Amino acid sequence: MFSLKNTFAFILLTCLLVGGAAFKAGTPKFPTLTATTLSGKPVTLPKQTEGKFAVLGIAYSIKAQDDLNTWYQPIYSQVMENKFIPAQVYFIPMTGNIKGMSQDKIKSKMKEGMDSEWHKYVLVYQQDPDNYIKELNMTEKEKPYIFVLNPRGEIVYQTSGEFTEKKMESIIDKLSE
Repeated sequence: MFSLKNTFAFILLTCLLVGGAAFKAGTPKFPTLTATTLSGKPVTLPKQTEGKFAVLGIAYSIKAQDDLNTWYQPIYSQVMENKFIPAQVYFIPMTGNIKGMSQDKIKSKMKEGMDSEWHKYVLVYQQDPDNYIKELNMTEKEKPYIFVLNPRGEIVYQTSGEFTEKKMESIIDKLSE
């Protein structure tokens, strides 16, 4: 009936299929998120970035936003100005949980505080961020989170906290694969 050769082939095929499924399950797709740029354009992720790599920076507290600001210049100079890395970049302040200030006032302050050239790269998410916090495992409110998406919208790299050269090297490595 079954020879040793057939049994080995069956086991190998099973391992490949199960291993492939496990690998697929280990590459989560970025959840659908719709927000508006500071210039007023609605953007839906990851649909907007399909076919290209993307770097997304997310913050959902004032402290995290301050740390996210440390990423702007390095990402601009090493990703956005690099014609060999065709990646889209968005910074996403999630302001829905900020109390004591209207969403319009928050958005207005953001616009005033940055060069208008950046407005198309800043997506303001004004709803409650709790679902994204949970789904993206963004457990530390005081830190920003940086995600690299592949052209299929799958998260291939995630880090958190202030900018460091080591983190940036990891991002560039993922974008260069």
